Amino acid sequence: ASGPTLTGPSQSVARGKYAGMGEREPKFYGDNGGPSRFFPTFHYCGKAPKRERPHVDGVLHNSVKPLELMRWLVRLVASEDATVLDPFAGSGTTVEACILEDVEVIGVEKEGDYIPLIEERVRRSSATR
Repeated sequence: ASGPTLTGPSQSVARGKYAGMGEREPKFYGDNGGPSRFFPTFHYCGKAPKRERPHVDGVLHNSVKPLELMRWLVRLVASEDATVLDPFAGSGTTVEACILEDVEVIGVEKEGDYIPLIEERVRRSSATR
């Protein structure tokens, strides 16, 4: 096989979406940096803003994740033609993030009380696409 040969810590390689730009061919860097240089800077928001917390018929979820965090995670880990499985859909933040990022998603939630929250997020995100 032709192409660069990786030798020691002076060479590193980034592949796919993990390189941040969606490259499919390996991109070689002649540096000593750590893996964090392949990921975009993200500013964590500890609590989802009130406008992102669905509230349907008096039902709320106690641990709503910030939508931008979940969108970033979906972009980070979902390759082309991926389907994300969320076995604990809760208020549906991951489901909404996948819809907004145009990624197939399967959401599972055993607590029937939370289904209207997920449906509200699906309606909201589908309307903005």
